[in-house]
Amino acid sequence: MTAIQQEKVRWWPEPRLGFRVALAALYLAVAVGMYFTDRGLAVSIAGVVEFCWLGAWALVPWGQRLAWARRHPVLDSTIVFPSTFVALAVLTHLSIGVCALLTVPFGILLVAVSVLTRRRRGSV
Repeated sequence: MTAIQQEKVRWWPEPRLGFRVALAALYLAVAVGMYFTDRGLAVSIAGVVEFCWLGAWALVPWGQRLAWARRHPVLDSTIVFPSTFVALAVLTHLSIGVCALLTVPFGILLVAVSVLTRRRRGSV
């Protein structure tokens, strides 16, 4: 059994294709809903990028996702940038500029923690 197969069995069974398609459709619906947000075009674009990214990622088979994430830990962690921006913009009353300014250092910190954690576990 390969390391990827062992990790699949240990962490989570691969979701069936129907579930992955439904999840991608849900992400697409949320992305469309983000387009109509009252926080402005920047939040709408960030939400569409985030949820379309997650929807496309949901369609990729599990083993390929794990292998790609292992080879590209920094790129795999960059989803925190649009996620942080959208969360700050939707959940707070801060201006969009302040949300963007807070997103950069927080995102860099989260990416660094993610990469260092993966290296410590030996999964990079």
